[in-house]
Amino acid sequence: MSIPSKPYAITNAEQQSEDIDRMLDELYRAVQDLDEEEATGATGPTGPMGLTGVSGVDGADGGDSAVGPLNPSGHNIDVTAGSVIFGGPSNTFAQDNANLFWDNTNNRLGIGLATPAALLDVRSNDVNSGVLARFGNDQGTHGGFGVLNNAAGNGVFVAGGNLTQDLQVKANGSVTTLANLIVGTSLDLSTAAAGQIIFPAAQNASTGVNTLDDYEEGTWTPVLTFATVGDLSVVYSTQIGRYTRIGDRVHVSFNIITTTFTWTTASGVLQVSGLPFTSITLTGNTNLSGMNFQGLTSAVFTQCSSRVSSASAVVDFMGSGYSQTTSQLTTGNTTSGTQVTLRGSVTYQVAT
Repeated sequence: MSIPSKPYAITNAEQQSEDIDRMLDELYRAVQDLDEEEATGATGPTGPMGLTGVSGVDGADGGDSAVGPLNPSGHNIDVTAGSVIFGGPSNTFAQDNANLFWDNTNNRLGIGLATPAALLDVRSNDVNSGVLARFGNDQGTHGGFGVLNNAAGNGVFVAGGNLTQDLQVKANGSVTTLANLIVGTSLDLSTAAAGQIIFPAAQNASTGVNTLDDYEEGTWTPVLTFATVGDLSVVYSTQIGRYTRIGDRVHVSFNIITTTFTWTTASGVLQVSGLPFTSITLTGNTNLSGMNFQGLTSAVFTQCSSRVSSASAVVDFMGSGYSQTTSQLTTGNTTSGTQVTLRGSVTYQVAT
């Protein structure tokens, strides 16, 4: 067997294929000769490496696609115009366009709506909206405000530390407060359409000497009678009573004119009953006032006064005169069948 003593020289690129083929044929025959002789020969020299082929042209890069905002998990979300993004469940971003909206054109924030009409516009579709905003501090003292939209009326309220409606301002202009209304200067009612201060029907009494805790105006029905009525019969052509209460003072007036005033068994002190309030219980407390009268008789009295005494709900009448002891008028100072006229007023004190 003959093995080439040196590699073939490749003189040019055109002979490359022919030389390689010849070399491979000779090597194949050499290997077969070795197999036939069952002997291992020396390793032949390494053949020359072929030429490297020309690289292909690189393809053009594709354009970048638009990428939306990423959730913390790496997934994109579609954002509706005006939405304010917030952290949602499962470590994701979320939006609620209808209830949390930023109007970038007018720089307005809407909570509860997507069309804010103010810099901060907070709305609620709940009929009983409750507290819409709450403010507080680290000590647990809180306050807030909200809207009224129920049977109690429309308006706003201010809530105190326990979030109760301490101050209400209704759409009709009325103000309701559960605590004291403190006025820094004067309380001017001169420009008010009504100019009224309303007190409760049942007095909320105060011990403060500078506190006005009650005011009331009204009518009452004065009834001419005796301490013992008996068979007294009275018919009136005029029967009018008026009163005004300011704090613990009550001023009453009465005007009585009879067309019938008859009796035979009546007795005792002449009285006008029906006062709107009972006087205070106070020993020695006597409230007197002058009056106009007709149909009363007396041999010694020249004057007559109306009186409200302690713990009383009636007006009685006191006769007086020069060098005379004052005394209550009774049936002895009236005449059955005579027209009686009594006009007067008196101011007395009541319990608070």
